[in-house]
Amino acid sequence: MSRPICWRFPSSGNHSTYSANWSLCSSALETCEFDGSKEVAFGVNGAFAYQYHTDGVYCAPSVFGDPCYGKRKYCWTRKDTSHLTPPEGPAGFFA
Repeated sequence: MSRPICWRFPSSGNHSTYSANWSLCSSALETCEFDGSKEVAFGVNGAFAYQYHTDGVYCAPSVFGDPCYGKRKYCWTRKDTSHLTPPEGPAGFFA
């Protein structure tokens, strides 16, 4: 498993309204259920780790690491998944 990359959502002070491009999926220690491949963010209070998963993921520090020790965390899924399919290059090859 690769190391998670930590980053920040624009802070709004409310864990349910961080970004229009992300949907709250589950609380920590629950399964975030979805079909297909999605980018998943795990964390809270502006500290998040993200990874790509297929057909759901268990949202826990054992999977993502702990981006905000001692705080209750949440899983979010990215709404725009167009970046998961690379554009096709010339002659049917992927760029």
